[in-house]
Amino acid sequence: RQTLFKTFPTVPLTKTVNGIFVKERRSWLNKVESAILRFENSTSGILEVLKILSGEESLINEYSKHWFEIVLANMLYINTSIYLFDLPGCAENAWEIKKPTEDIEYHKILYCIITEKLQDFISLSRSLKPNSMPYIENWLLFHLSDLLHHSGSFDLDDNKENKRTSNVIRDSLLLNYSKDLYQSHNEWQFSLNYSSCVSPISKSKSNKFMEDVIKNQSFSSQTKLLKLISTCKKYGFEKLSITLQENYALKKKEENNLEEAIFWLNSCGSKHLLSTIINEQSLDNLATLSYSFQTTPFTENSSFVQLYKDYRSSIDKKDYSQAIKSLFVILDENKAPPKFFIDLIYDIIPVLEKFPYLFTRNNIESLMGHLQKFLLFHDTSNHPNFNEDKKIETKIYAIRYSLTRNLARSYLLSK
Repeated sequence: RQTLFKTFPTVPLTKTVNGIFVKERRSWLNKVESAILRFENSTSGILEVLKILSGEESLINEYSKHWFEIVLANMLYINTSIYLFDLPGCAENAWEIKKPTEDIEYHKILYCIITEKLQDFISLSRSLKPNSMPYIENWLLFHLSDLLHHSGSFDLDDNKENKRTSNVIRDSLLLNYSKDLYQSHNEWQFSLNYSSCVSPISKSKSNKFMEDVIKNQSFSSQTKLLKLISTCKKYGFEKLSITLQENYALKKKEENNLEEAIFWLNSCGSKHLLSTIINEQSLDNLATLSYSFQTTPFTENSSFVQLYKDYRSSIDKKDYSQAIKSLFVILDENKAPPKFFIDLIYDIIPVLEKFPYLFTRNNIESLMGHLQKFLLFHDTSNHPNFNEDKKIETKIYAIRYSLTRNLARSYLLSK
C-alpha cells in the first residue's frame, strides 16, 4: 500500500498530457489492479481504498463527504487528463450526486466559481456578513462585477428588469468598496472617483455619499480648500462648493481676518452672508480694508464699501471736493445700509464747518432732505441697528445744527 502511494504519478505541468505520464499511469494502475486481486477477500477496508485508487466511481461517490471531494477524486483517479473547460460539467455532476450539509454558503460560493456562474457568486458573496467564514473582500467583488459589466457579461439577459437588477448589484458593490476605501484607508479621492461611476438609477445615493465625504474633510489652508472646490466642480456639486467657501470665510472672520473672509464670500457669490458680515463691521474697519470691490461689486453692501473707501480716502487726502461728490453718489443712489447712514453724514460735518464755501446751497438742502427722509422711516431710538451707538441722538443733533446754520449762512452769502 505504501509503495503504491509513493509511486503515484504526478500530472505534468504542461498544456497537454505527454506520453511519459500516460505510460507511468498505466503501469501504476496495473499495480493497483494486481493489489485488488491479492486483497479480494480482505475485510480490513484496504480493498475499498484500492478500488478508489483505481477510479471506481460508485465507491468514490459513496465515501466522499461532499461534492468537492468527488471533483478532486475525479481529477486524481478517474479523469487525470481533465481540461479546464471540463471542470464546470464535472462540478455540476458532483453537486447533483452529493450536495453539502455543512458550511453551505462556503460550498455554494466555491461551486459558483468552479462552474463559472460569476453573477451568482457575486450575489451570494455580497449577502454574507463580515464574520462569516467565506467572507469575500469588497474589492474582489466590485472589480469582478466591474470587469463583467464592461465586458458585457454581467447582464442576466436582454430583459430590462434583469438589466436593472444587474446595475443595482454592481452599484451596490461599487459603493461598498468606495465606503471601504474612505472609512478604512482614508483614500477619499479614490473613493469619490469610484462612487461617481454608478449607473443613473443609483446616482442620488452616490451623490449623497460623495457630498458627505467632501463635507467631512477638514481644511485649515487655502490649498486644501482649493482642492475641495476643484473636486466639487469636477463632480458638479456647485452648492456644496459655495457652502465650503462660506464656512472657510466664517472661520477667517472668527480669526479676525476680515480681508480673507470677504474675499472668499465675494468669490463664491454669497450675497446674503457678505452683506451680514459687512453690516457687523464699523465704518472704520471698512475704510481700512485693502480688498477692492471695484471689479465685482455684486451686492449693494459691497458696492457701498468701495464707495465709502473712496469717500474716506478723499477726506484723508483732503480732497474735499471729491469727498463731497462721493458722498452724494452714495446718498443719491441709496447705497448706504441704515446702520451706517448717520455716521456717513457725520463724517462730512467737520469739512462743512471748516470749509463751508465748498458746499452749495443745493448740497446742504440735499443733505437735509436725505437726513429727513431717513429719520422718517427709521426710529433711531429703538432700531437694533443703532443700539450699539449710545451717541446716535447727539450725532443727529450735531448734523441738524450744522446743516441748519450753514444753510442760513448760504442764504445770507447769496444776497
